Amino acid sequence: MQRRRFLSLTSIAALFLSHRTARSQAPSQQAGSFVVLKKVPIAGTQYYEAMNPTTLSEIRMHDVLFLKREPTNKYDGDAIEICMRDGRKLGYIPRTDNDTPARLLDSGFKLRAHVASVSQSPDPWERIQIQIVLVS
Repeated sequence: MQRRRFLSLTSIAALFLSHRTARSQAPSQQAGSFVVLKKVPIAGTQYYEAMNPTTLSEIRMHDVLFLKREPTNKYDGDAIEICMRDGRKLGYIPRTDNDTPARLLDSGFKLRAHVASVSQSPDPWERIQIQIVLVS
């Protein structure tokens, strides 16, 4: 494992564990809290359900989306699909941003995505922005 990747994973794991410890000391905090890792656009929306105007109109700010590893993807071994609750695939986490989330998912951490913004833009990179979150 590359040193930079290892340090990134260990710092995220430390952040997660400190957040979990703080949460256990604050009983008034709601269960199911999370730590935001990064904000990214959804890649490939032009090829999946996000291209469908009906689907796009159903997506709201702060909606929870689900992340699914796709290690057998022939284009990217770190591929992570982004899906709606009903399983409709919207696209992928961009290749330039998926290495750390892929390692975390492979290590058993729970990640999901929250919709940060939605637009009817003709530019697929501006259609849907998400926050990738580590769930505690």
